[in-house]
Amino acid sequence: MSVYFEKSYQRGFGTYPLKGEPLKAAVREAITVGYRAFDTAQMYGNEAETGEALAESGLARDELCITTKVHPDNYSEEAFLPSVEASLKALRESGGAKTGHGSGGIVLPRAE
Repeated sequence: MSVYFEKSYQRGFGTYPLKGEPLKAAVREAITVGYRAFDTAQMYGNEAETGEALAESGLARDELCITTKVHPDNYSEEAFLPSVEASLKALRESGGAKTGHGSGGIVLPRAE
């Protein structure tokens, strides 16, 4: 599977195991020192808080690279795309996920 990005980021900020205000404070500090790539996962249970903190940052969406991972319980054909859609909603992304791109990848549209 491939995911395609327009930009390359040299360092990423991992959000595990943070939640709540400690997560939001850490994201704010990470942005202050220059992080623009953020990693979360369904399994971490912090996608919504990560999305909220990034939205509150005031950074333009095209300045961010947000990575999440699907929980193994959602690997089935019936559960996979609905779980990705739920992640996109939690992360405050719009447009939904599309499968394909000629290589079996998932293309996640950028929020406008």
